[in-house]
Amino acid sequence: MAMLLTSLLNACTVSSSQWTALQGAFKTTEDELAPYRWQVTRGSYQAQVFAVAVGEGKTLFANRAEDMIAFDGWLITEVKGLGLTAEQWVIEGAVGERQFADGKWPMNKHQCEAWRVPQDRPLSTYRQDCIADDNLSYTNRIDLDDAGQIIRIEQNIGLQEGFPNNTLVLEKR
Repeated sequence: MAMLLTSLLNACTVSSSQWTALQGAFKTTEDELAPYRWQVTRGSYQAQVFAVAVGEGKTLFANRAEDMIAFDGWLITEVKGLGLTAEQWVIEGAVGERQFADGKWPMNKHQCEAWRVPQDRPLSTYRQDCIADDNLSYTNRIDLDDAGQIIRIEQNIGLQEGFPNNTLVLEKR
């Protein structure tokens, strides 16, 4: 029996390319979805979402729990899920008057200034100062990495539930 096993093993050779392929088959692969993985937070609600480019600079963040955030490159324009009682939350306008609606009815309006880049952090953070209906001020922000890619979005979504429930934060993971 030992002689038979020895002769079989002697007849079996593994070339370098075969060995490399075999090693590759068993290697742990990187998370292929990592570049698209984001964390969304609204108050105590947190969930993982995935970013999908939908054209014209727009991005849709979504997950299997039916959370959905639409982002146009500067503004979160639509929100669904995330523990909201309204079926859909829509945000319109970027500079000047910003209108918030529950998908059917206008709810409130905020006044927002133009986006600006702070002098102490050029090309890393964009900020937008706004004033809500109740004269409370807040700042929306978009943070960039060294390559100029968005890594964090923090925006007021106009809910009347108060801070932090009216602030939505998306962070690259």
